[in-house]
Amino acid sequence: TKGSCWHEAKMDEGAKYRELRVRLRGRGDPKSRTTRKSFWNAVRFTGEVKDKEAEEPDLSLLNDYTLRRFLIARKWNVKKAEKMVRDWAKWRLMNDVDNLLTPTGKLPEEPSDILFQALIPCCNFGVDKQGRPIYWERTGMMDVDRLLKYCTEDDLVRRYVRNMELTRLKLQQASRKALSRTLLEAVVPEERPAMLITEYTAPDFVPQIAIFDFAGLSAVPKGPVLNLTKRCMKIGQSFYPERLGRALMINAPRLFRGVWALLSPFMDRSTRRKITVHGKNFSKEIQAEIDIDTIPVEYGGKAELPEGLRVHPEEKQEELIRKFEILTPKAQKRIGSGPMRLVEDEKLDEDESG
Repeated sequence: TKGSCWHEAKMDEGAKYRELRVRLRGRGDPKSRTTRKSFWNAVRFTGEVKDKEAEEPDLSLLNDYTLRRFLIARKWNVKKAEKMVRDWAKWRLMNDVDNLLTPTGKLPEEPSDILFQALIPCCNFGVDKQGRPIYWERTGMMDVDRLLKYCTEDDLVRRYVRNMELTRLKLQQASRKALSRTLLEAVVPEERPAMLITEYTAPDFVPQIAIFDFAGLSAVPKGPVLNLTKRCMKIGQSFYPERLGRALMINAPRLFRGVWALLSPFMDRSTRRKITVHGKNFSKEIQAEIDIDTIPVEYGGKAELPEGLRVHPEEKQEELIRKFEILTPKAQKRIGSGPMRLVEDEKLDEDESG
């Protein structure tokens, strides 16, 4: 029957999940701190990672939610998922990703913050009707070319990773809220969804929704901007899989076809299915996902436009850039923080998810 087929499919996924857990953690107690620590130590002492004095990584990251995301990203192919997880662990250690945020989980202040305030209108603001955090970006009004006069491409890639780490923490917070609501609403323990009952105290299953506004886009990105975009996309798909729930690209002009033609080949098929493109008639689509009280007035809602989304006039931009130049020593004007290293440079399979 249809029901039994569904049950068999779920059982098969469960078996693959258990196989992956054994491959990565060994046959010890998967809840054990010692078991997870042995995995990280094995990664730390091999190949690209040689610093035995490095700080111990966040052991809680190797949890069941993480493993499930990598399994989904590799279509439940255990061997491919295992390689993806090991590459993810190496990458985190090689680039000291655990220490990109402050101990309290905030973005550390940097001189380049002033530049981003002036030239890059974007922010995290509100949650949608499903409780998913919303990332807003006025892509068409970003001046990345100008930003690259003061920052290196590697600076911007590192900042992207910092923001992804912040997003990871926000999604964990949203997951805890969703779990609390579910447990409070459950009448008896047996009715609680199995996916929410784990041995970990930090649930992490809620994805993000993103709104990209292309109003103001006047040229197809090329050169350094295109290369930067590709690098960030590769990092997102390789090391933050299944974090995106939905993306709406709005106010897309005619030349967006050129942008899409350049970028879509670097997205896996699963990610492309989560993205919808809209022109100026996007209100119905946004309001289907987000409550009108959370949508900024500029997008047909009732909320005040967040400060991070404001586009500054030229005079204000110049004022902020002068402030950056005053606060930043001349030798550090072009910041240069060093590259974010990848484990290896390989193309993702077309059918594999991000």
